[in-house]
This record gives sequence, structure tokens and C-alpha cells, in this order.
Amino acid sequence: MAHYAIYVPGLGDHRSYGQEIAIQLWRIFGLRPRYLPLGWNKKTGFKAKLNQLMHEVEGLKAAGHSVSLVGISAGASAVLNAYAMSEDIASIVCVCGKINNPQTLKESTFIANPDFKESLEQLNSSLGLLGSKKRGNIMSIHPWRDQTVPIADTIIEGAMEKTVPGWSHVAGIFSGIIFGFPSISRFIRSRA
Repeated sequence: MAHYAIYVPGLGDHRSYGQEIAIQLWRIFGLRPRYLPLGWNKKTGFKAKLNQLMHEVEGLKAAGHSVSLVGISAGASAVLNAYAMSEDIASIVCVCGKINNPQTLKESTFIANPDFKESLEQLNSSLGLLGSKKRGNIMSIHPWRDQTVPIADTIIEGAMEKTVPGWSHVAGIFSGIIFGFPSISRFIRSRA
């Protein structure tokens, strides 16, 4: 049985910025990465994006694989919403995830990425569905400092918190997916 880590990038996912290549390093740690951009800048409705993600999870589970989700920035809201509605997901890793305080985002962010607002609106009720056992299968990663997504906005009560080197949002993401991944992979494999 292989363990797949479905990687859901954040806003601006119409370009991979090398993320699709960088996550191939995860194979060294025994994970099979899948890059799954949801197209945040396309207005298809968040339900369609969530269905796309769940279809990927269900296909891998049907083939007998273990599946975890890794959400980057805005992608964290999508993977957490999926996790709340499924028993087929072994664990969740959020890297610089915008989870709390959606009111602090500029309206222009939602105009450019309309389905992100819907994902954040659903997230509050999704988090309410997660008991302590499921929350124990979540890791939330953030850098030392992040002006785009403040540290307080990444915190999930009952989840494991991890700080990685970095003084900005982009540096925190890079540090999380490259340098932080040995410990992240141990976390994911321990919940398979």
C-alpha cells in the first residue's frame, strides 16, 4: 500500500512556481506526492473544487492507498473542509494556512479568487465537526513571522503546531515543503 500526499496549492495556483517539482523530493521520505491545483482564480463554485479534491481522494482509496492532504495557504481551507466530510483521509498538513480571521482579508482577494471566500465561510462549520481525535491528525506549520497570514490565523486548537525558519509567507511555504518535510513525512506516515 502506497501513501499519497495530495498537495493543494494556494492562490495563484494557475502557475506552479516550482512547487510541483519541489514536492517530488517527498518520494525520498516514502510519500507519493500528487499536485492538485484547484484554480482559485476561476469561479466554478467551491463545491466543484471540493468535489474535484474528494474525487481524487476516493480514487486513491479505492485503489487501496492511504491518503493525506497538504494544503498551502488558501489550500488549507479546502483540505480542512474535505477532511471534515470524509473518513478516508489519514491526516492533514497545513502550511501557512489561512484558517482564522477571514475578515482581515481585502475584498480584492475575494474578487480575484471568488471561491476562496466560500471555502473560508464553510471552514468555520467544518472545524466544528472535528473532534479531538481528528484534530490530533492535523499539523499546522508556520514560519517565525508572516505578514500575509499572521501566525494566529494558522492555529487550530488540538492540532500539532510546527514552526519552520522564515520571515515571510513565501519563505515559510518554501521552508515548510522543503526543509520541514522530514518531520512532516514522519507525522503523515505515523497516521497512515
